[in-house]
Amino acid sequence: MSMGAFATLHFGLRYPKMASALVVAGCGSGAPKSERETFKKQCEATAVRFLKSFVPFAQRIAQFGMLNSLSQLVLKISSPGVPDFYQGTELWDLSLVDPDNRRPVDYATRQRLLHDMEALWPTTEPGAAERTAAVREMWAHGQDGRIKLSLPAALLRLRRTQAALFLDGAYEPLDAQGDRALHVVA
Repeated sequence: MSMGAFATLHFGLRYPKMASALVVAGCGSGAPKSERETFKKQCEATAVRFLKSFVPFAQRIAQFGMLNSLSQLVLKISSPGVPDFYQGTELWDLSLVDPDNRRPVDYATRQRLLHDMEALWPTTEPGAAERTAAVREMWAHGQDGRIKLSLPAALLRLRRTQAALFLDGAYEPLDAQGDRALHVVA
């Protein structure tokens, strides 16, 4: 959707009476060019004001969405049973439909990112400082999807190296306490 179309839609939704009056008054496609240009400029000005307030909010909410998604990954992979993954959702999938394993997947990008991250998860354990720095760097660039791709890779490695724990381990519920007790899955 172009900025002009978005602005027109936003203006029409925000100020329906004014938009209707402008259309009724002849600001449609048959209206004089000066009236159409005035209407378009009003719509674009409204869109700019809207985006200036909306974009920072959307970016903040996106951080919480990423945290929720990563938390779900940890639960899925660390819970008993075989974790289920839809192909192509290894990176952020912002589509508004359920993944269906039929869409094309950019395997080359995933392979390149995994290869680039191999240094973070070698067979010998890196130091805590190096791992923390790597995770912070991936979080700082969270939109590129590396953090989402690295988490299951690391946890699946853990499942493989600690197979007995995941096959024979028992669940022991913990009693969370404190102000954030309702925010804990234990």
